[in-house]
Amino acid sequence: MESSVKILVVDDDPKVSWIISEGLGEEYEIDAAQDGQEAISYLTKKPIGTRPDLVLLDIKMPGQSGLEVLDKIKKIDSSLDVIMLSGHGETQNIVESIKKGATEFINKPFDVKELEIHIRTVLEKKKLIKELSDLKKKMRENQYEDLIGDTEEMIKIKNVVEQVAPSELTVLIRGESGTGKEIIARMIHRFSPRKREPFVKVNCAAIPRELLEAELFGYEKGAFTGANKTKPGRFEVANKGTIFLDE
Repeated sequence: MESSVKILVVDDDPKVSWIISEGLGEEYEIDAAQDGQEAISYLTKKPIGTRPDLVLLDIKMPGQSGLEVLDKIKKIDSSLDVIMLSGHGETQNIVESIKKGATEFINKPFDVKELEIHIRTVLEKKKLIKELSDLKKKMRENQYEDLIGDTEEMIKIKNVVEQVAPSELTVLIRGESGTGKEIIARMIHRFSPRKREPFVKVNCAAIPRELLEAELFGYEKGAFTGANKTKPGRFEVANKGTIFLDE
């Protein structure tokens, strides 16, 4: 049994729950509810982390319809996958259920093996989505690998980096020497649309005043004595990328 995978069957016909339990009980942990009220009560009492991975929900039930129950399920847990069990000729209800967030649907009467294929497809998709989410989170953490710490101030800095990175604004980074201004500048570049373009650092303090203009903006061949070739300036080198003017 894949004990980590829990399925809740919601159907007023106990035979349906029995067939599913008999056919899939060795593979999954099956629970059953005979109406919407019982299903909602079951889900509400279950804390996050212990709820089923999947709900099989009949569209037509006495009392609350499957569509009404689907609405309530999604309010409890919008990430919970729901496969609708529908009779033939219920096309409108099927369309409506998909609009309300149902993941899949299968017509009744169904073959248990066919149902299992639907279940495995949904669970595999859920697994892939989680893996992708985890990968994105890991990549995001790796982008901050140079910024060590999770203090309130560090979180504020990371938030500011993410806010300004997409813009074309000039950003002033203030701080004492050695506090990591270049690291912040590189983070902004890494999160920006310019991340594949050059990041150019200019140590302004190391450039003599009389050479600063030529260094930043470059010069053409013959512009002055000794200019025997054209030299692009740092701004030109950083075109479409980011230039960091350090102190």
